[in-house]
Amino acid sequence: MKTKQTGFAFVESVIIFLYVIVIGVGIYLVWHNENSKNKPAATSDQASTSSIATYTDSAGAFSLKYSNDWEFKYIDPAGTDSPVPTPDYSKQSRPFTLLPPHNQKNQLNIQFGAADAIPNDKARADKFHTIKELTINGQQAILDKLVFTGPSAAEKYTDDTYIITSGSFSISLTFRENYYHDSPYENWSDSQDLAGFESIVNSIKISGASSSASQSASSKTSSSSSSTSSTEYFTISQWGVRAPYSGNLTLEYSLNSSDSLPWVGTFSSTQLDATSAQCANKTYGGSIDRYRSTDVVRLADGTSSGQTAAEYATTLSKSDYGHAGDYYYFFQHAQSACGDNQASSNVETQTNNAVKALLPNLQVIPQ
Repeated sequence: MKTKQTGFAFVESVIIFLYVIVIGVGIYLVWHNENSKNKPAATSDQASTSSIATYTDSAGAFSLKYSNDWEFKYIDPAGTDSPVPTPDYSKQSRPFTLLPPHNQKNQLNIQFGAADAIPNDKARADKFHTIKELTINGQQAILDKLVFTGPSAAEKYTDDTYIITSGSFSISLTFRENYYHDSPYENWSDSQDLAGFESIVNSIKISGASSSASQSASSKTSSSSSSTSSTEYFTISQWGVRAPYSGNLTLEYSLNSSDSLPWVGTFSSTQLDATSAQCANKTYGGSIDRYRSTDVVRLADGTSSGQTAAEYATTLSKSDYGHAGDYYYFFQHAQSACGDNQASSNVETQTNNAVKALLPNLQVIPQ
């Protein structure tokens, strides 16, 4: 009897042991299956971070790279309803922008053309601008960081502008990190796309100015471009001045007819006019005030500065005023935004910057 009981106990132990193994294997398989479901696929992450597109300028002047989660978009310089014919983009750079993935209200403000048409004056450093000199892919560059706060803090924003120059060609890219406006209320940040923007900047390679990357500018009240040799000018004939201009915006202006000071010219661009009906009143590209050297300058709020134009100019950086003959010229940004979208805002900013860039290069029209 003892022998039989011992044999039965052994068999029973083996069965229990096998049962435990089966249960253990089953538990492991269930755990492994669930764990595998929760693991992200490595190939998916690699695909999302390594998909890079390369854009080569239509005229072959430059190239850049961007992650494909940024939206590439051409900009029609004439506007969809404009009678202006489409330019030959095999001979000049085609305007475009890039929209960041995390904030569709934002988009890059991109300018390119002859180096003398893209403002890169390091003297613009002031309480809003911080300028840093850089080298990008062997090319001269500056970073202009603008931290702006408007009157009564009604408007605030931070812009990062890189200007890269090689030979006679420059490209400027501006990324808005954040924006605040109290009326109409708007408040957003796009700092999560800053690294992607900097990656785009660091990929830029200028191959040389295209043979006709420079574009003529038209004037609302007179022929606005004249040529001496190969240089193109934006001309304000009533004031007898001009400035080299070869940007990708078609600028236009109108002048006040009052004899009171200052003489004021208001500006826009056909591209800005086309963005909305409100922008089409042709005043949102900023204004230029014209004074004789001995005239007393009025400030933006209408009060007297107590300084003559010649004295007032000494308080500004060279990029903030113009001097031609016996006259001084001072720029005023548009006091409000036109349109109701970021695209309008960016074209408005681009137009204001292009008009302001005329100032330090103004010259008397040769007789």
